[in-house]
Amino acid sequence: MNLLLDSRNTWRVGNRVFFKSKITLKDLGDEGGCKTMSYVDWQAPEPLMQEAIEFVRKVREAGGFVRKGVNEVTKAVEREQAKLVLIAMDVNPPEIVMHLPPLCKEKSIPYVFVKSKEELGKAAGIKRPASSVAIVDPGKLARELDTLIRKINEAKLGKS
Repeated sequence: MNLLLDSRNTWRVGNRVFFKSKITLKDLGDEGGCKTMSYVDWQAPEPLMQEAIEFVRKVREAGGFVRKGVNEVTKAVEREQAKLVLIAMDVNPPEIVMHLPPLCKEKSIPYVFVKSKEELGKAAGIKRPASSVAIVDPGKLARELDTLIRKINEAKLGKS
C-alpha cells in the first residue's frame, strides 16, 4: 500500500499555522497487503504477524493478562511489565503509536508490527480496533511466548 498525504489547506490563528491534512491509502497489491507507515522500522513476514495475533487470542483465552490500547500499552512498557508488544501498522494518524518502538527498544521489550488494528482488537477480545496490545502475563503459555519472541528476534535479524 502507498500513503498519499495532501496538505494544501492551511489556516492561521495568531502566529500558529494549521494544516488540514487528508490522508488516503491506495492499495498497490505488491506488498503483501501491508502498508508501511513512517514508524514501522521493520516488517515481520505475514505468517509471523498472524502467529502473533493468534497468540494474543490464546493468552486471553488461557487466562493470561493482556493490555489493550496505546495508553495502557505505554504504561506497561514504561513500567517494564510488558513481555511482548504488538503494534498495528494501519493507525491513523501515525503519531498515536510512533513513540512505542523507541520506547520498547529503550526498555528492551520485544515488539512486532501487525497488519490490522481490527484484527488486533478482535484477538484482544474487544469490539473496537486496538492500535496496540501488550502481553503482560502469558499465564500457562510462557514457553510458547519465549518461542514466539525468539522467532520475532530471528526475523528482525533476517535469519528467517
